[in-house]
Amino acid sequence: MAEFWHLTGADPAALVESLNAAQEQRAAAQAELRVTKPDPARLADADIYAMLDSLGDVGAALSRANPDRMCRIYDSLRLEMVYDHDERAIDVVVKPLGGLVGVSEGGLAH
Repeated sequence: MAEFWHLTGADPAALVESLNAAQEQRAAAQAELRVTKPDPARLADADIYAMLDSLGDVGAALSRANPDRMCRIYDSLRLEMVYDHDERAIDVVVKPLGGLVGVSEGGLAH
């Protein structure tokens, strides 16, 4: 193994330090997410409506938006919308990299 390190020119101690620092940063980021990220299962309807209201007139903003840019945004969010004609409702699902969040008339679901 010593020959490998000699041939690569890498310092094993420096690699261990880098890995440990990266793990510490990851753990700190995960802890911050646990503190700042609300639990969707605990959001009341009023909380959800307040969040939506804070966005302003989304319909007008989307009408003015560049369709190509919006397509890229929707793709990156992995946004899926399914219209239920009988119910006259749209089920929206966003699949961010961190997990699955769905929004429907019943509230948030995982």
